[in-house]
Amino acid sequence: MDYYQQFTLLPDPEFSETTLMNALIAKLHRALHDSGEGEVGVSFPTLNKTLGSILRLHGTQDALGRLGSNWFKGMRDHCDISKIDAVPETNEWCKVIRRQPKLTAAKLRRNIKHNIYDESKAENIWSESADKTLKGPYAQIKSLSSGHQFRLYIEQWRQSNEVKGSFNRYGLSSIATVPWF
Repeated sequence: MDYYQQFTLLPDPEFSETTLMNALIAKLHRALHDSGEGEVGVSFPTLNKTLGSILRLHGTQDALGRLGSNWFKGMRDHCDISKIDAVPETNEWCKVIRRQPKLTAAKLRRNIKHNIYDESKAENIWSESADKTLKGPYAQIKSLSSGHQFRLYIEQWRQSNEVKGSFNRYGLSSIATVPWF
């Protein structure tokens, strides 16, 4: 994680910041899917109630270079894109994870379909569930496999130690950290 590349969304009269970030993350996901997972992590330096206006990619110079520049085709007019550069000296690290609800309506429908629950049992479970929806920043993504829209909830926090590991095809990891600067 000694190199990074930063994508800063530019103000746009036609598209909201959230819409542009959703598009950028979807394009990144396709690129990470095609190039293989594990070597590139992400962070959101301006994350607050939304993902913010900055997406930062972290990895080795080789891993970031292999992504190339075709993956963000169509976003060049909407982003200020930095060159791949060395990470400045830092003593802070950041973990960026995917948060998922323990229970979703889709999971219950699948359980009914596979005869794990009958409909009345599923209704009871759903009404008793306190964790039906998550709150916090997310990207609205279309699944490459099913074609369905879903929310990719993201949580990040800083920590003082680096943890090595691999990243998924969204650049997230429940174990690995990325430099924070």
